[in-house]
Amino acid sequence: MSLNIYQNDVELKSGAIALLEYLRTTDVKTAIATANDETLYRPCVERLDIGKYFDFIADVSVVKEGKHSAKIYQYLADKMGALPENTLVVE
Repeated sequence: MSLNIYQNDVELKSGAIALLEYLRTTDVKTAIATANDETLYRPCVERLDIGKYFDFIADVSVVKEGKHSAKIYQYLADKMGALPENTLVVE
């Protein structure tokens, strides 16, 4: 059931594409941190054609802790070459 929802129903928030396009033009690195397995998020990213806006995508299996932990965010900040104090998380 979840796969069907991600493949067919999940939509972007209003203004998301405009923000992502703006960030792309300003060379701000972006990433997705998700608690979902790749089999769920990948079809959604592809259907919405948003993969081109992100430098990295990681799910919590990479750090073996949920999003309640800072590890996934630290992992992606490291991948982007960013210091945590210079990183913004948008949930």
